[in-house]
Order: sequence, then structure tokens, then C-alpha cells
Amino acid sequence: MVGVGPEGSKSALARVVVVNAHGNSVLDTYVKPQQEVTDYRTAVSGVRPHHLQNAPGLGDVQTRVAALLRDRLVVGHALHNDLKALLLSHPRRLLRDTAKYPPLMRRAPHVGGPTPEARRGRAAKLQELAAEHLGLTIQMGEHSPVEDARAAVLLYHKFARDWERWLRKGGGHGKRSNTRAAAGEHEHGAAAAAEAREGEHVGGTSQQRWKRKREELHAVSARKEAKKRHGEGVNKKSGGGGGGWSALLQRASSRGGE
Repeated sequence: MVGVGPEGSKSALARVVVVNAHGNSVLDTYVKPQQEVTDYRTAVSGVRPHHLQNAPGLGDVQTRVAALLRDRLVVGHALHNDLKALLLSHPRRLLRDTAKYPPLMRRAPHVGGPTPEARRGRAAKLQELAAEHLGLTIQMGEHSPVEDARAAVLLYHKFARDWERWLRKGGGHGKRSNTRAAAGEHEHGAAAAAEAREGEHVGGTSQQRWKRKREELHAVSARKEAKKRHGEGVNKKSGGGGGGWSALLQRASSRGGE
């Protein structure tokens, strides 16, 4: 975001990035704010005056984003901020927010607190999640919205199986039939990161790095699934005596995603 108004005290959208389920950019555009920009916040946003000179207005960008997201699963971090900045809404059953999925949230200091927020915990920063779960360093200096969007997609891929199972069981107050339908669409989904930032140019090297990371996550998921099937086969042959082994696999899966 860039700052408008006295001393840049108010935030305005200045850039929108949308990537697909494979992390490829399908939309990357600057947005010209309706008000005069008084603080470009370049140190973090990366936005400079020349980026906005011939940029389209919010209405044009909003129309393009709405068309891309229609009937698709939308993955991102703190998506309510992105949608608010774009003046858009999206069906709740089609949102996958890495800031609100419980296993990715920080434990509340007082479990069982007086408010839902206190009981649920607080959202972790995307930078923290990328480092902890993906081994990636992002948001150092000028932020890259492309990398932010890709990090959110990779987090979803890593936890997708458990995440969708949680939703089908009523997690997040979702409806079973709706979340089941949404789960089938995630490979064709889009991840939105509506942020006023200039990312680094996404060249072949960067694309390959993200592709390798995605392949690594899929390989880990496949190995876990194979171990789980093997454990179930042993249990069946032994008359169900290996329940502790199955429980151990289940706990490992819930910690690391699949």
C-alpha cells in the first residue's frame, strides 16, 4: 500500500498480483489511487512515482480481478485486507486464508480466554510461516507480492489434505457440501495478493526455485501417504494390534501437513 492524505496517514492500493495454483503470475499491475499519493512507502512497498503515472484505475483492475477469481478457490494471507482494498467480496467457502487456519496460528497466551480471538490464537506473519514451514526467506527489504502470493499457495499445498478434511468436518463453520465442492476446485484456483509493492523480476531462476519447492512438498506428501497405507496394511494383517503406529502417523501428519 501507499500513503495518501496528510503525511500519508491513510493507505491506498497501488499494486495487485494474482498467481495461479502453480505459482505463475496471471495478473501483475499497478493501480493509480484516486487521491494524491503523499508517501510512496518505497522502503517496504517498492512503489515509485513512475510506476503509477500510466497505471489503470481501481475500477478497471477490480473488474479484471473479479473475473479471475469468479468460482475459484482463493488462497492468500489475511485475505480480508486484500478483498477490502479491492472493494470485492468472495464466497467464504472458497477462501483459504493462511492467517486463519488454526494449525498455522500462534497459540493464544491464555487458552480459553474471554473472547473468540483469545481462544483461537493470533495470526502468524506470512514471513514467519514461510521460514518455518517452507524454509523460504521473504519480505526482506522491499516486499515482493509475487513471492508473498507464492508462499501462501505453497503453504496451502503443504496442508491442503488436512485443511480440506478439517473443513469437511465443520471447521471454520463451513458447510460440508460446499467445502467438498471447493476442495475439488483448488488445482484450478487462484491466489490473490492485493498489495502495494514492487516485487523483484520473476525470471527463470526464480520460477525454477519455486517449482522445486512445490515438487519437494508433493514428494513429502506422497511418502507420508505411502507410509500411512503401509501402516494400515500391517494393522489389518495383525488383527488391528498396531493402533499406536497409526496414531503416531496421524499426529505427524497433523503437524506437518501432507
